[in-house]
Amino acid sequence: MDYNLIIREYQNEDHTQIINLHRLVLQKENVYRGVGVWEEDLTDIENVYLNNNGTFLVGLIDKKIIAMAGLLKKDNNTAEVVIMRVHPNYQGKGFGKIVLLKIEQEAKKLRYKELVLETDQRLKNAIHLYLNNGYVFWKEEYLNGFNCFWYRKELNY
Repeated sequence: MDYNLIIREYQNEDHTQIINLHRLVLQKENVYRGVGVWEEDLTDIENVYLNNNGTFLVGLIDKKIIAMAGLLKKDNNTAEVVIMRVHPNYQGKGFGKIVLLKIEQEAKKLRYKELVLETDQRLKNAIHLYLNNGYVFWKEEYLNGFNCFWYRKELNY
C-alpha cells in the first residue's frame, strides 16, 4: 500500500488525536503508566514546545495523525527528542525514521548542536531506530519505575 505522509507542526485541534495516539502506542508496548506527571507536557504543547525554542510535529495520512514527535529545549546547545510515536498499524513502514529525520532538521534550524533522547529498555524497535540513525548509548537511568536508556547524537551542519 502506498502512503502519503504529510508532516506539519502541531495545531491545537490535534490535541485529542495526540493524546489518543500517545496512549495507544504505550498500551500496545505494555509500558503505559496511566495519567501522570510523565505526560504533563502534552497538556500544553504550545507553551512547552512551540513557544520554548522547540517544536512538535505530527505525521498525517488521510488527515489522521499516525505519527508524532516533540523537540524540547534542554539548554542553548541541546534539545531532547520526546514523544516519538507511530500508530501500531503503521509501524515497520519507515514512518518513525521519516519523523525522526524531520525532527533533526528542525533541531538544526533552531541551531542545536546535540540531541538526546530516552526510551524504555524494552522498546527494542525504537532502540534499533535510534542506533541505525547515528544515536549512541549515553547512560542508563531508572525513571518512574522503568529502566530507561539515554542516547545522544551530535548534529553536523
